[in-house]
Amino acid sequence: LNNHIIICGWNKNIIRIISAFSKLVDLNNKQLDIVLINEEEEEAMATIISNYKNMNIKFVRGDFTIDSVLDRANIKEAESLILISDSDVVGDDDKVILSTLTVKNMNPNIKVIASVSQINKVPHLKKARADEIIDMETYETFIATSNIMEPGVSQTLAQLLDVHSSHRFKSEPIPSEYIGKNFEMLSTY
Repeated sequence: LNNHIIICGWNKNIIRIISAFSKLVDLNNKQLDIVLINEEEEEAMATIISNYKNMNIKFVRGDFTIDSVLDRANIKEAESLILISDSDVVGDDDKVILSTLTVKNMNPNIKVIASVSQINKVPHLKKARADEIIDMETYETFIATSNIMEPGVSQTLAQLLDVHSSHRFKSEPIPSEYIGKNFEMLSTY
């Protein structure tokens, strides 16, 4: 595999992430190669993988902070990596930070998206050169407070972030004649 996506770690949201990729593959009519790295049982992972026939999903069992495990997932040829922390496992955020450092040393060009459950870990991920950081504390805080203080905001955000929504955020190519033009001119397109 090359130019593939690697998803490291396991928590209750991994299946939702895989499902979202599956939906986007169908919408965009693209092929997607994914390697899952975690310490779950192979039989359980085979069952999950069998539900997503529209993608090429492989599984590597092991600790995603270890170079040899990352090598089995062909980390040096991967395009991007998603690191998922399990908030139910003590110290899992630290494992995400360590893995970010390891991965960026093995493949400096890989895009690393790291998810942590504790906001105080974000500066360490920045130092480790994570390209994108998902901080669940900030997201949960925003959703909880805006539901009460600014009704409708969190529902709108949920629609924009839901890959199954027709109102979701998505990227569209811009015709070359509109590049460098202002938004008003683009809005006529």
